[in-house]
Amino acid sequence: MLNQENLERENLAKDMLDYAKECVLMEFPFFTNAMYQMKLKKMTKNKSSIVESMGICDDSLCYDTQSVPELYGKNANYLTQIYLHALLHFCFRHDLLVPEVTALKGNAKRYYSLAADIAVTALIQQLDRERFRIPADAARDEVLKDIESKVPFCSAQYVMEELIKRDLSETKLGEYEILFPMDDHRFWTCNAKRDQERKKLTKTLKTDLDTFSKKNKNKGLFLALKEAVAEPVDYASFLRRFACAQEQMHINDEEFDLGYYLYGLQLNEKIPLVEPLEYAEQYRIKDFVIAIDTSGSTAGYLVQAFLDKTFTILQAQNSYTKQMRIHIIQCDDRIQSDTVIHNKEEMEKYVARLNIKGFGATDFKPVFQYVEELRQQQKLRDLRGLIYFTDGRGSYPATQPNYETAFVFIDDEESAKLVPPWAVGISLPANKLREG
Repeated sequence: MLNQENLERENLAKDMLDYAKECVLMEFPFFTNAMYQMKLKKMTKNKSSIVESMGICDDSLCYDTQSVPELYGKNANYLTQIYLHALLHFCFRHDLLVPEVTALKGNAKRYYSLAADIAVTALIQQLDRERFRIPADAARDEVLKDIESKVPFCSAQYVMEELIKRDLSETKLGEYEILFPMDDHRFWTCNAKRDQERKKLTKTLKTDLDTFSKKNKNKGLFLALKEAVAEPVDYASFLRRFACAQEQMHINDEEFDLGYYLYGLQLNEKIPLVEPLEYAEQYRIKDFVIAIDTSGSTAGYLVQAFLDKTFTILQAQNSYTKQMRIHIIQCDDRIQSDTVIHNKEEMEKYVARLNIKGFGATDFKPVFQYVEELRQQQKLRDLRGLIYFTDGRGSYPATQPNYETAFVFIDDEESAKLVPPWAVGISLPANKLREG
């Protein structure tokens, strides 16, 4: 009889969790792949509190079969929110403690665990504040509003740094640890291999979110995902993405058979048996835009160093074409100048005689509006991309352009993370910039 009761309880708990999954899936279809990978698994340890009724262990969401019906009976949204809470931990790999987290001492580890809970709670409320609300959310709102006003966006890292700055009293820390945690973190552990595998899921979620959702609606989630999958960007490699394939007239060493060529010279006295192929496909820059922020805080020597570095990379990659058109646009809060570069010599003269114009406020939108005008006038017929060099935060366009865009900052990782989801943010160390 007892076994039958246990079986019925297990089936009931499973059905209730399946219902919670369906609720999440109906509202947020971009979580489909993540939900498939995060398996449901019965907890083997007895729970000692409500918080310990569910938690991520390896790649599964472990749950206590007795607690699930209790939670559902208390509030159906409570169970759904716990599931979504754990799912976001899973997607952001909070449970796979990186070495930097495992090395934390004292209260810092408590801060990280709490920060992860605060971060996912903030994201849930940004996704849909009403759909899965529970009574505890009213008390959380005030705390979240205060924290969100102090951080660029709610990621575990940013929130932890803010909590450490505040040096919370034991009483306040205890209050937060009652208010925000919803799942069990006991099984969180450092696993580098699984972290790399899960990172692929995070990248897929970012793509799925782009497909299924409006970017502006879920901006917080976009920014958090960008940070979670961010990797160092090599500026030289990035520039190659703007080149287009074109046939260039010169010897193609890869397809030319030197053996036949030399044999012909020996056999026919200076008459080769075959002629070398005189074409090869190479990647060259054609239409390209470099925008320079000339607001009051811009340092002229950094602009010159950035242009030097960019032109050096293009030259090293042999990226020039006879029809090359590189627009160098200076802009603060309005267009100050547009110089079109056609060859290496013009590039060198421009950098040598660089004259910064502007020194007003920072606004990125005028450049994109101006570029669109050039395209409509057929002055930019084959635009490969735009690189915007800036030293500060400005106002971004509301809509995504249909060409690749990068914002390049100097020693400013924070601003590089805050660029719109459709752009790439690159932070170049000032010392490397000067080295070229």
